[in-house]
Parts: sequence; C-alpha cells; structure tokens
Amino acid sequence: MGGSCDLSGWMLGYLRPFPTSSTPTARTVPPASSWTSDCRGIDAIHLGLARDRAQRENEEALGTLRARFESLTPREREIMIQVVQGRLSKQIAYDLGISEVTVKVHRSNLMRKMSVRSLPELGRMADKLKLVSEKT
Repeated sequence: MGGSCDLSGWMLGYLRPFPTSSTPTARTVPPASSWTSDCRGIDAIHLGLARDRAQRENEEALGTLRARFESLTPREREIMIQVVQGRLSKQIAYDLGISEVTVKVHRSNLMRKMSVRSLPELGRMADKLKLVSEKT
C-alpha cells in the first residue's frame, strides 16, 4: 500500500491563490513529512475498507454454507457428520441400523445439496461450519 497515495489534487490546492487576495500569491507548500503522514492515513483507510470487504464476503459465503446445511434432512446431516469424520458407509449403516445402499443414497443427496463433488471439499465445508470437533 505504501506509495499508492495520490496527493496531486491536494497539492494543487496549496498552489492556488487565496480568494481574498488582490494579487495572486501562492500558499506555502507544507513539508514532505505531512504528505507522508496523510498518505499513511489514506493507505490505512484503504486497508480498513479492504479488510471490511473481505470480512463481508466471508460472512456471506458462510451464510450460504449454513443455508445449504439447513436444507439437508436430519438423516443427511447425521450422515454428513459421520462421513467427514472418516467413517465408511458400511460403518455408518451398521450404527444407524440401515442398509449401506441407503447410506450411499443419503450421501449422494447431501453432496448434491451441498454442491460438492469430493469428500475433501465436503470436509472443508464441515470445518467452516464447525461441525466436527477437533481431536486432542
């Protein structure tokens, strides 16, 4: 960001004559150190705006993920959590008392509803949604 500050318009204001003067005289130009501090202030404002924009985009993306997750049925949510924990379809089926084919159908549906094509992508979404607690 340093050096990106454009003070040309600001400097021109100092070179224009005073409106109350009968003879045109130029204002004195402030020392370069004040230009630098103004530039830092403008750069800080730009940095703050960029950070705010990024935060808003992240919040919007997280809201979209939450909406997708909320669109899942309770069974699909349950299976999603177990899938991202690394459990196999046959293990999930045994624990839930359903067939492995049923688990695969639910997994296929949740992948479609979450708009993902791979299990690693599903895992990243689960991390963002904080669905799986960290193992210590």
